[in-house]
Amino acid sequence: MVKKSLLIGVSIFLVVFISILYRVNTSLNDTEIAVPEFNEIIEPTNESTITTTTSNKEEEKEKPEDFYALLIGIDFRIDPFTLNTDSIIVAHIIPQNKSVKLVSIPRDTRVKFDGQLLKLTSYRDYNPEYVKINSTFSDGYQHTYINSQKDPSILSGERITVNHVKLPEEYISSGMVVLRDEVESLLDIEIDYSFLVNFQTVVSLVDAVGGINIYVDREMQYDDSVDNTSIHLSQGQQVLNGQNALNFARFRQDNRGEAFYSSDFDRNRRQQEVIQATLDKIASWENINQVFELLDIVTENFKTDMNKTKMLMLVKDFYGISSDSISTVPFDGSWQSPYVVINDEALDKLQNDFKSIETMSENSDLASQ
Repeated sequence: MVKKSLLIGVSIFLVVFISILYRVNTSLNDTEIAVPEFNEIIEPTNESTITTTTSNKEEEKEKPEDFYALLIGIDFRIDPFTLNTDSIIVAHIIPQNKSVKLVSIPRDTRVKFDGQLLKLTSYRDYNPEYVKINSTFSDGYQHTYINSQKDPSILSGERITVNHVKLPEEYISSGMVVLRDEVESLLDIEIDYSFLVNFQTVVSLVDAVGGINIYVDREMQYDDSVDNTSIHLSQGQQVLNGQNALNFARFRQDNRGEAFYSSDFDRNRRQQEVIQATLDKIASWENINQVFELLDIVTENFKTDMNKTKMLMLVKDFYGISSDSISTVPFDGSWQSPYVVINDEALDKLQNDFKSIETMSENSDLASQ
């Protein structure tokens, strides 16, 4: 009887386990988006470029374990049309010691209007010397949108869903390529994978885990009738639902005037607090049914050029990681209206600290900050 009960229990476990694997694989298929090394719509490749890319495949096998990933938080809405990359976070993922370093790039960071951006000015009335980095995703998107109206054949026919809206894959991948190139140039790194997360993901994920415990560092009062933003939070430790977690992460302006405004640096810190609190809550889960709900949320609001095999490996390696293993490298810029500017000395330090595989506790420069 015991053996029979054990056999039934094991059989049920195997069915559940196989179901999860099947669900994971089919769901992860829906998250994939092709983000090529060279976007042929923006910068057509030639034969020599293709040859070079192919010949480097052997070199890619020699890459170190650690790698870089770009996390793009996008506020995409149709009515009114909104295409803002309000969150730009770069992760240095270090499997060697199961740690992750994050650097948040302020959305108003000044970047030179050159390179690929010069090729994307067909819809602009002017060519500025500098632009804010959060406009570069839109540059790529708009460039491809406009050119596809003239020549629909440049589109593959593949479509992806972002916030319940189906879009040609090339619109989104073009934006991701242009922003990725700017971030690579700024941080002097090579980004291996890009992740696009619609802000609705924050709301859905936090609600799915039952809210997150956050210390709200200040009273927040802001309303905007144009996009129906309504942020009203009191100061103090509290459990935030999805919408309030998003409001906390996005807050910058205040109804009471500039004296109550919050900086981009504060907002970047809050975004990372939300990420870490959500991660801690997910890591504590014991209910397997919640995994299915998570996968549905991810499928709808999350796109990446990382293949599902790599994603599953990362889940295996990093599952259970806590916020203690995540460190933040500060972006030591200053506000010089209308941009955030980082000087050469601060940028060199940022690059060196971020690229190091040492953890915060091992790296004296980082630990002292």
